[in-house]
Formats: sequence, C-alpha cells, structure tokens
Amino acid sequence: MKGWFEVCCNRLITALLIGVFASPLSVATTAEQIPLSAYEQAQKLVRLTDGRRVNLLCIGQGSPTVVLEAGGGDDSLTYRILQAHVAHFTRVCSYDRAGMGFSDPSSHPSSAEYVLQDLHELLRQADIPLPIVLVGHSDGGLYVSMYASRWPDDFAGMVLIDPFQVGAEENAERVLTPSQLKAWLADDQNDIAQARKCLALAQSEELRHQPQKHRDCLDEPANPDPALHRLLDEQMARPGEAAANLSQLLDTYPPAEGGISPAEKLAIQTPRKMGNKPLIILDATHEQFDYGQDLQDRLLLAMWQAQDAAIAPPLPAVAESLLTAVPITSTRKGRSW
Repeated sequence: MKGWFEVCCNRLITALLIGVFASPLSVATTAEQIPLSAYEQAQKLVRLTDGRRVNLLCIGQGSPTVVLEAGGGDDSLTYRILQAHVAHFTRVCSYDRAGMGFSDPSSHPSSAEYVLQDLHELLRQADIPLPIVLVGHSDGGLYVSMYASRWPDDFAGMVLIDPFQVGAEENAERVLTPSQLKAWLADDQNDIAQARKCLALAQSEELRHQPQKHRDCLDEPANPDPALHRLLDEQMARPGEAAANLSQLLDTYPPAEGGISPAEKLAIQTPRKMGNKPLIILDATHEQFDYGQDLQDRLLLAMWQAQDAAIAPPLPAVAESLLTAVPITSTRKGRSW
C-alpha cells in the first residue's frame, strides 16, 4: 500500500503536468503570473558557506516543495507563469544560479558540478523541507537528473521539460550527412563566439550604454511586453550574467573538434540511483532545423530513443514509476535536448 507521501507526490506530478499545459513556457498572456516587480530586485538572499548569496523566490504553501531549475542562460524569471500556477496547491521555489539574476557570481565556472553543489547547499541553508519535487527545463533537466542520482533521498519525484540530451552528437551522426553535421557543430561554436562577444561588451558597459548597437546580445526579437523587454535587456547586459552564460555554454556544448561536453562526461560518470520515484518527461516536438523536415523527424526520433534508453533502465517496471512523454512549446533558443 502506498504511503501518503508517495500518493501526494504522484498527484503533485500530475498537477504539474496539467499546470505546464495550462501555462507553457512560451505563454506570456495569462493573468496568473508573478508580478514583474518580483524580478526587479532580490527576494530572499540565502548565504552559502563561502559567503556568496543566492537569490531564492518561494511562494505558496504545502508539501512537498517543488524546486524549479531553469534552462541554460535563464534564471528564475523563466518560471514566472508556471511557478504562479503550482503555488495554488503547494510551496514552489525558483532560484538564480551563480552569476544569474540577483545571485552573486562564483569564482568557479558555471559547470554542472558546481551547479549541483550550490543547489545541494542552497536547499539546506534555506531550510527547504526534504524530500522535494525537482523540475528542470533543458540544461536544468540535466542538472536535476544528476542531482537526483547523487542525492536520491533529497527528492520525491521529478519533471523534466525538454531535458538536455546526453550524446546528442552521436545521435546526430546517425541521421546527418558529414556536411550537415559539420554545420550543426559550427552552430554551437557560433553560439560560444557570440557569448564571448557579448561578455566583452557587457564588461565594457557598452551593452548598457549603447543597447541599440548590440541588439543581438540582448532581448531580440523584443518581448511584446515592454516592461518585460526592459527587464530582460537589463539582465542580459550584466557582466556577471554574460560570464555565467558563456561558462555554461563551454560546459554543455561539445568541443570544436567534436566529442562530448564536460557536462555530458559528468552525467555519464554519475551512477543512476533514482530508484522507484515518479518521473514525467515533457518533450517539445517543434524544434526547427535547416536540414529538411524528414531529417528533423529522424533526428528527433533518434535523440528521443536514446534519451528513453538513458533514463528508463534505472526505473523499476512497476505501476508506481511514471514515465510519460508529451509535447509542449519551448522558447529556448538553440539546443534544447
């Protein structure tokens, strides 16, 4: 017989699924969202043992607490709508990783290893009751799945939204021609070069003083909400945020010569010990590639099959384990598997 906590977690996971459908990451028109003023200043600054402060935003009441992990280049603002919905039935927290939003920058790189360490300490310094439900979007999906494997007693269930795909290049090699694969990898290196340029402009304060000259480093195309557009421009012009974004790209993108990224290596080395816990995967089916519709379908299929193989084996084949793949819309630019 299931314990009350397991029943509660299964219901919460289902409610999260409904909440995401009611407010996908791309929606910006619902009235049920956290006011922008909450993202114009720090909410709760939690001090870590090394003296750094991490910005934490928690709303709602109930148990278990849901902790939201943003995708690459994003902070707590990305969950503005979803967090408001989840707060209707339990406590839900989002936070800014080191250097993002209002969190202090770190002397360490914004790599998966340090993201895991910071999250582990944040939960304890902020006295967030354990176990929690982990929700991760894109790169955040990689982080929470590794966190759950490293500290399985800390989590009661997990939702992965368009999660980062370990071994994406290997899967792409199956369906792309050599020239297409070269172009695909070049896109990654172009992203890194762009991030380096934006960091230099942020450090020189040119992004802040002459934003119209460098729209490609800011919120472009502009968000239709003028207030949100202004806030995003302010965030992306901060040197700490630009540095954290570049550092994360270097950790999650494969090297120029090909192969797997440092974050993927860490994921492969991390033993999977998630156990018999509820899991939902929300997968967007509208990624756009320039390689033709047939190749797009084949690439997505190859990557999804690989992801199934990577995630499913540690889960016991019993009814209590929930593995579901459903489509959602994602606004993440670039690679989102």
